Amino acid sequence: MSMLGISLLNQIVNQELYENVELLSAAEILNKLRKAIIQSLGHGAEESLQDGMDMSLVIINKKTNKLNYSGAYTPLILIKNDKLITLKADRMPVGYHYIKISDDFKNQYVEIAKNDFIYLFSDGYQDQFGEDGTQKFSPQAFRSLIFENRNLPMKNQRQILEENLDKWKGSCRQLDDIIVIGIKI
Repeated sequence: MSMLGISLLNQIVNQELYENVELLSAAEILNKLRKAIIQSLGHGAEESLQDGMDMSLVIINKKTNKLNYSGAYTPLILIKNDKLITLKADRMPVGYHYIKISDDFKNQYVEIAKNDFIYLFSDGYQDQFGEDGTQKFSPQAFRSLIFENRNLPMKNQRQILEENLDKWKGSCRQLDDIIVIGIKI
């Protein structure tokens, strides 16, 4: 699913950039990606595919200092004026899922300024079980870890995230892919 998604996402974004960059929106890209994935999987996929793809997508307009975000199950963390803001995702995947999807993804626009931080991430970090194998790291603990280290250079934030994850999971194997992308404006 990820390989198909990346390929189709590149096609959609490159086509949109070529045709009309001013009309490009994060939600429209996710809507087009969902349609393209369903079309690529062909007829009958609805019965066989019980999984979609979670994702966050942002477009940063440097001219207007606006961030355009849309998400499929995956929120975005914004740290602005020393406050943590969570932009919630739509509760639906990109692609087909057993939940019948009839709504479009929604755009969220936020003013951004110098020294704001944006964090995009998969659910792998917060869903990782600890050494005892019974408790997940949790979204709240993940947000707290991000916020506590917000003033450190990104390189140090990465190191802290990696060390914390290794300590948390101990000998428990990693269950899912983990990605955390931090952007300082």
